[in-house]
Amino acid sequence: MARWAFRAENLLEAAALRLNLVPVVLAESFFPFIHARALMAATKLGVFEALGKDWRTPEEVAEETGTDPVAIRQLMTALTGSGYLRSKRGRFKLTPVARWALKRHRQSVRDKILLHYLEWDFVGKLEEYLQTGESLAFHDHMSSDEWKAYQRGMRATVAPFAEETTSRLKLPKGARSMLDIGGSHGFFSVCFCRRNPGLRSTILELPSAIEHAKPLLDAEAMGDRITYRAGNALTDDLGEGEHDLVLIASVIHHFSDEQIRELLPRIRRALRPGGQLAIFEQLRAEPGKGLSQMGAILDLYFGLTSRSGTRSEEEIRAFLSDAGFRLRPTMRMRTIRDLAVLSGTA
Repeated sequence: MARWAFRAENLLEAAALRLNLVPVVLAESFFPFIHARALMAATKLGVFEALGKDWRTPEEVAEETGTDPVAIRQLMTALTGSGYLRSKRGRFKLTPVARWALKRHRQSVRDKILLHYLEWDFVGKLEEYLQTGESLAFHDHMSSDEWKAYQRGMRATVAPFAEETTSRLKLPKGARSMLDIGGSHGFFSVCFCRRNPGLRSTILELPSAIEHAKPLLDAEAMGDRITYRAGNALTDDLGEGEHDLVLIASVIHHFSDEQIRELLPRIRRALRPGGQLAIFEQLRAEPGKGLSQMGAILDLYFGLTSRSGTRSEEEIRAFLSDAGFRLRPTMRMRTIRDLAVLSGTA
């Protein structure tokens, strides 16, 4: 994905940036967090929803959202400067890029934006992590409300990529059984089962996650084709020769190298001959090999929040090879190249 950065808006500014005459570190440590909070506030307070498809004044939006019209004008002006709104003669309208935050958008990311309020608190503890090396391990002590927000946020995050993954990853002919490790909301399982009528999926997930993930899966009306099994993939028996597909989506960044090396051979034994393991993950490119800003920042974020971090394509492929899988070509997402599916055949 393209790097986000302090941008020049004319030739003079561009020259100043190239010559390092501007303290970029100052701009990038100040504007991004205000910009992020403005997007979060517009989502939480219903500003985007109030604008809808029409040109509206700040006074009209303030009345509908129960906010102050002067402050809302400032927010809407800021969002116009960032390209989320357009303005004309004192009225404002959403641009297409803002519509992802609307509830009615088919692949709305609204719930993930609202999850950022919890993540904002996580990031406030970064200095403590850097000094002690002690992760927040947030999965171990989230409240019921936090689990609910987390599950809804994760469901919103993966929607576009689950559909692309399941349209491009071809399963073994006649595939009947899928194990979705850490699948929580179940949307990957939903997409796979809809594309493969004979397929059934079991989601292996922590009991605390299932409580708030189940309503999201129930809304998909998949009946008994997708079921939950409460447990922990790191310690529970995964069976032998039972599954045509095992999926681990956005999970191994929570595991240590040792845990991954112990888990993958157990997954291989759980697959039928010719069955596939698919790992959907954010990749971290290595320094000197086109280091990705997104992957590198998420490596730090996952270290802070859950003890581990992102891996490079080379590292994940080595894990698969060492566990005895026959490697398949890496499938990178078309929209965000740092997201990929790495797979192997048993």
